[in-house]
Amino acid sequence: ATGESCTCVPTLLVSSLTDQHRQYAAELCFMSYDTRKSFLTEQTQRYFRYNFAFDPEWPEDQRQDYEAQADTALKVLRALFCDQFEFSSPGNIKRTFQENVQDVNAVVDILTKWCITLLEGCHDHATQPTMRFDADSSVELSEMIQPYIFEQNDLEQPALWPLIDHVRKGILSSPMLEFLNILDLPGTADTDRVRAEIANKFIKDSDGLWLVTTVGRPLSDEPLNKKLATYGERFGSNVAIIATRSDTGADDSLARDLAEKGAQPSTVAEYWKQSAQIKDLTAAISSIDHKLKRPRGKKRQKTLSDAEETTLYREKAKLEDALQETRNAQLDGLVDMRNSRISARLKETKKKYLSKGAELEVFCVSNKHYMAHKGIETAETRCMSVEMTNIPALRRCALRMVAPDRFITIDTYISTALTLVRGASLWADATIVEHRATLMRIARQPIALLDIFLNQWLETAAKQCNSDLISPLTANQDDFIKSALRVHQEIQQWHPSSIRAFFAKNGNHSTQKQKHEIWNEKFSQAQTALLESHWYPFLHQQKTSLRNGLKKIFHALDDIPEQLCTLPAAIPIPLEPLQALIASCINRFRALQKRHLIAFDKFTSNIKLDSTRDIPTGYFTQAMYPLYEACNSDREGRGITKRQLGALRNHLLLGD
Repeated sequence: ATGESCTCVPTLLVSSLTDQHRQYAAELCFMSYDTRKSFLTEQTQRYFRYNFAFDPEWPEDQRQDYEAQADTALKVLRALFCDQFEFSSPGNIKRTFQENVQDVNAVVDILTKWCITLLEGCHDHATQPTMRFDADSSVELSEMIQPYIFEQNDLEQPALWPLIDHVRKGILSSPMLEFLNILDLPGTADTDRVRAEIANKFIKDSDGLWLVTTVGRPLSDEPLNKKLATYGERFGSNVAIIATRSDTGADDSLARDLAEKGAQPSTVAEYWKQSAQIKDLTAAISSIDHKLKRPRGKKRQKTLSDAEETTLYREKAKLEDALQETRNAQLDGLVDMRNSRISARLKETKKKYLSKGAELEVFCVSNKHYMAHKGIETAETRCMSVEMTNIPALRRCALRMVAPDRFITIDTYISTALTLVRGASLWADATIVEHRATLMRIARQPIALLDIFLNQWLETAAKQCNSDLISPLTANQDDFIKSALRVHQEIQQWHPSSIRAFFAKNGNHSTQKQKHEIWNEKFSQAQTALLESHWYPFLHQQKTSLRNGLKKIFHALDDIPEQLCTLPAAIPIPLEPLQALIASCINRFRALQKRHLIAFDKFTSNIKLDSTRDIPTGYFTQAMYPLYEACNSDREGRGITKRQLGALRNHLLLGD
């Protein structure tokens, strides 16, 4: 998600947890020891930088950013260690750091030990501590886990929410979760490095990417663009944008705005026709209300009879039904107009982020109106149709995504069962005594062929990887350095405050003077271009080689009955059951082949992601990280920008 997340920590939704017997369950997984230490180091550095290494030359936006980070760090430290005197108040915390100003790492070591004590009551506290909760309702479960995952203002006792790695929820009653797991990630645009690493780990393990924004800003959502630029290609056709609150601002002003922007004239005309109908129906209802509420006069002849009154109420009810239907239809039409425009523009403007041939899925949804159809009360006077909420379409998209794997699972199960049954039948009918060794030799030929092929394929793939990918990258290293140095020269022309701000964000930032850039990706753009030109031909060649090799194995299996027929003495095995058994085996192999190719695609896509994008596990990112750390630790003041640029140049030159 890009900021429209349903949770504040990564939350994995599954059909059930281990030993789950109640409707709802949750496992709170806390950070491991190493992750906790990295997290505490980062928080203490942020607090220390603003409070003890303040630079009056920081530009205002950078100063505000550092101040916010320091405030967050203070909040985290107080929440975790409020029972320790040294961290019981902001003053005590500042004094503690002041006393250890020359050795902040000593403070981190103490905090890390205190965390061990805090988590002693958890399961697996030595590796990744967890807490388990079970409940009969979602409300009950939320009340149980809320204190551990949401920030609390109560500082009477230590809170554990800062140390949450992720949450796993099991929901027994969800039909969708029978087929897929859903990971809800909070917005990660402006988070700390440790949180970014956790999010990246989950994203790389996923098979589809849904980016959530609001219907009011899908085209200008910068965090959404950043996520698409980073991960769009990795997920191929399994990328979708979900724009929430699709009913927002659905009124006459929106209709006029859409008309000005080129909406279908007939659709706009229908909207205004419905507006006139709504006006007429409202007036007719008001007229009936006036008749029903007219005060009784002194003369009885002016009084409505019971029959007339009943007729008026019936007429009013019909008019109210017609009014509601017209309002709902008008809302559907207006929402559909906007949805169509947003969908078309998103697909056009975002396709540059996707892999070749992939099409972006777009869903403008309204959960509020969908829940109204399930009996949840709302204050709305209009209600979208179920289909127009786009929730059913979103569900169909999710099921389409998992359908191939589900089919492979079913196919594999059937093939395995058939193989077992046919093998047992063949064994029962056979009375083999003679030629057993000959038969086993023939049967083992495909297995031997498979072993030989896989060994040869691995050896050939390694050689081709070296010749097609690694060797060109190595041979062009000087050109890559020159390209990176040209980017370095461009950066030198920037305003010093922007340069320092980018260093503080590890080169991935934007300022008032400088648009958003990712230095690491610009420095490595030449090698990325070379890698991408070789990548897909290399993968295509490996997959083709795999398929051709497996075809030979299948032919060897098909050939077994013919080999048996050519033996000097007849082998008492019925050939038809044997051929059926072989066909079952081949079908099973094909299903396994599909599954392994899907895993192969995912594995290689993650390698390419690490090779070309600025993510925590990126190879170039990891190579540059020590440089940024060293530059951000430089607090000497005067000449800092020049020193940072010099260090950057030396690092790009690989230390030469």
